Amino acid sequence: MDHDCDTRPGHCATLRVAALSVSLALLASGCAFFVPDKIHHVVNPAEQPAARCDLDDNAEPAERILGIALSGGGSRAAVFGAAALEALSEHGVLEQLSHLSSVSGGSLAASYFMANPPGCEETATTQAEQACWHEYFSDFKTQMRVNYQYGIVTHNARPTRFTSPTRRVTSLQEELDKRFLHGKTFGELGPHPVVLINATSYDETRRFVFSNACLAEGAAESSAASGQDGGKRYRIMAENALAQRALQAFTFSRPHCMRPVPNDLPVSLAVAASASFPPAIGPVSIEVPSDCDAGEPEWWHLGDGGAIENSGVDSLEEVLLRRLADPGPPLQKALILSVDAGKKMDPAELKARKNFRMNSSPSRANLVVISPRVRGQAYHDVFWDEMIAELASEGIGFEKITFKHGLAQLARLPDSCSGKMSVEEVISDLLSEIPTRFTVDDCNADLLEMAAHQLVHESLDDATVQRLTGEGFAIHASRGCRLRQ
Repeated sequence: MDHDCDTRPGHCATLRVAALSVSLALLASGCAFFVPDKIHHVVNPAEQPAARCDLDDNAEPAERILGIALSGGGSRAAVFGAAALEALSEHGVLEQLSHLSSVSGGSLAASYFMANPPGCEETATTQAEQACWHEYFSDFKTQMRVNYQYGIVTHNARPTRFTSPTRRVTSLQEELDKRFLHGKTFGELGPHPVVLINATSYDETRRFVFSNACLAEGAAESSAASGQDGGKRYRIMAENALAQRALQAFTFSRPHCMRPVPNDLPVSLAVAASASFPPAIGPVSIEVPSDCDAGEPEWWHLGDGGAIENSGVDSLEEVLLRRLADPGPPLQKALILSVDAGKKMDPAELKARKNFRMNSSPSRANLVVISPRVRGQAYHDVFWDEMIAELASEGIGFEKITFKHGLAQLARLPDSCSGKMSVEEVISDLLSEIPTRFTVDDCNADLLEMAAHQLVHESLDDATVQRLTGEGFAIHASRGCRLRQ
């Protein structure tokens, strides 16, 4: 910069005067250039109906669990998640849905589904019912294609926001409310399915979960200590896993104090926490009493759920572990459907590069997040391989089906992609290269929707549907493209 000023003194002087003028204008308008961090929500337990946590005390434990996990990945994940829900609805899956877990971009799709539930008959046997579903998912997918990035950047240009990452979260929250959440709070969500919006607690270094249900905090009660049958090895395995603090979600509850998400907490704030990535946006800050109903205040700092686990499956597996540790009647069957639009890193490809710059690609910068997650995944897989075998020996079924966006083998390009692919490329390359942003063009969105439908319908083929039906899930063969008339 000094060398440039020696050779172009008039140019540099102009820039310095302009910068000084902007700073003085901000100060003169009463706007401090640096503003205090924002507290996004203050929890007052006295104003929350504690009875919400007692609603299911006398309910029979579920015989079957069917959970859908929507991964992170910006608008790529939002579009892919919405299209996957559309395809799953064609198989009657949404009627069976007990839990919906989401991370980051997938939380846009999950929150839309919860805040704007379809009012259509899932059987769709009449033309009017088919038209209902077509209209519902047309609106749904349109909202997932919105250029949220433009709105966020526009809002963040305000002097009180662009210097404060915590205040920039409000821009994302405002865009979500403007488009489809409309200020809806957790108290306004229906109880079914149970939604699990995943963020990361930077204080606790573990998952944080927002939910429309009261979630337990702390290890499960030992079946031996409760006087129940402690001989079931799968129960002991589940209890031992839940005793590890890192595997438990941090929630609004505390040990021995079941506390719901506050009725007045905006759904948009939970989604913004799930999708924010400090220091660009966030963290979200929530003020709570240090004890269940009283005590000195403390502050929780929450951000991108993908920093801990990007698929959303971990929270569904914790639900399953708690159900397995339940000393009541045994679970019969659990099915997890993982809708995964996350990015994968190839170590061999990275090692083949002579010059590797972390700041040249968002996906490379995410290595600081991905690396520990991959290491933890190895331990996770070993545990679940053993657990699945143990459940099978007890006659309890557990299955996970993954729909991975980059694995779709599409035979043609949509019209919106005309001229985008070179002769040497294949369509799967275009899918795998869709960036992680809160904006997506029509070509990439059309590719994602086609991929989601292909993967769901191929995975839920006649043989799979027949097997799942025999295991108690009322899933049927697809009736074709009844939603895309």
